[in-house]
Amino acid sequence: MKPLISVFIIMFLFSHLCASLSQDVVSSLENAAPSFGALIASYSLSTGNTPGFGHISFSLGMSFTKMSVSSPIHGIEPYEISSPSFHGEIQAGIWNGRYMPMTGIRLFRTAVLARYGMYFHPSAVGRPAENSSSYYYSLGLKIGVLQGGLLFPDASLSAIYTATDEMDIYSMPVTEHDTSFSISARPKVLTIYADVSKRLFFMCPYIGIGMNFTDIGGEFSLYPPSASSNIEPYSRGEVGGFENSYVWRIGSEISLMPFVNLDAEAGMSGGKWTLSIGARAGI
Repeated sequence: MKPLISVFIIMFLFSHLCASLSQDVVSSLENAAPSFGALIASYSLSTGNTPGFGHISFSLGMSFTKMSVSSPIHGIEPYEISSPSFHGEIQAGIWNGRYMPMTGIRLFRTAVLARYGMYFHPSAVGRPAENSSSYYYSLGLKIGVLQGGLLFPDASLSAIYTATDEMDIYSMPVTEHDTSFSISARPKVLTIYADVSKRLFFMCPYIGIGMNFTDIGGEFSLYPPSASSNIEPYSRGEVGGFENSYVWRIGSEISLMPFVNLDAEAGMSGGKWTLSIGARAGI
């Protein structure tokens, strides 16, 4: 009878641990969602001008996002990091829109855009010096709601979907005294934002506002106490977090020479500060 009671006690404690871990991980991922949304999808480096049919632009950019990271279980104090990301982008016009005679205004010029980039993130909580990288890609549509010519500003509305490959968010080392765990996830972000800009000689300041809808689906594994690094997990599970956050940014494009521009912007997404710089060439 006693062995049976012991088995039930062990099963109860184990199920309680799994439930507690699942809840902690879900909470952790929900808290992390705005950070990863800011890291991979909260920059524009582009004015409100939209290329029309037959026009195309290429850009290279770099962003830095300030965020804090902590363990969902062990209560380690959050530490601040400035995570960088690098990307390349192409915008290609697919429709010239409708020209309004006598005004110089063009409505609903449309372009598609695609990005491919790499970002860095902490791979081991409590060991901030160890980082790893992941890749992401974006596909989207940019509509020049108003292309104002000489007298009026340019305004555009964009919708962009960004996805990443699998990454390790937390990876606690296997020990002889503690249950260890690891978590992997794939952030996905839908970004909707509007940009307004006005060219002033060789400069074109712009401002943008929008929202990030960030979803992080992930898996976690529990490992029994052991000194072996090859030990198999005794429990696996799936978790997810979703969060929407406001995005704003302000920046300026500077014309270096015909068809070549530099861009710099600063902004905030989900309470995370971002700083971005880049270069764009277009025809």
